Amino acid sequence: MRTDSAAYIHKQVSILALFSGALAMVAMLAWFESSGDPIALLVAGLTGLLIAIFHALTIKVDKINLSWHFGFRMFAKSVPLANVADVAPVRNRWWYGWGIRYTSHGWLYNVSGLGAVEVTRRDGKTFRLGTDEPDVLTNAIRARLET
Repeated sequence: MRTDSAAYIHKQVSILALFSGALAMVAMLAWFESSGDPIALLVAGLTGLLIAIFHALTIKVDKINLSWHFGFRMFAKSVPLANVADVAPVRNRWWYGWGIRYTSHGWLYNVSGLGAVEVTRRDGKTFRLGTDEPDVLTNAIRARLET
């Protein structure tokens, strides 16, 4: 949490990145052991790409926008706070998974855990941002909505 122009900025690192990294290592070892099996190399490459994209989710609340992105600014999104009607901390179902998903509650952006903040826009549409600190994020957004 910062107190300068950003009211809130938090980067949540995915615990799955560790497991995916281990899987990529196993696939690379299998590739070397099998004299260059292209399937093992493909699995290792795709796993590495997914780790790079979804290793973290960064959420930022500033004076104007609520914004978020995965990894190295992949799939960056932003919503003007003027378009936010309400926010609430929620708990996702385990089967919603991680990554970018469409659920019965709208789009979900998540890298780890079940905690999230549900954002309701003024047009009635909702989306969820996964976070390991849903109450802090909710309070940061509400504080900006009140100003």
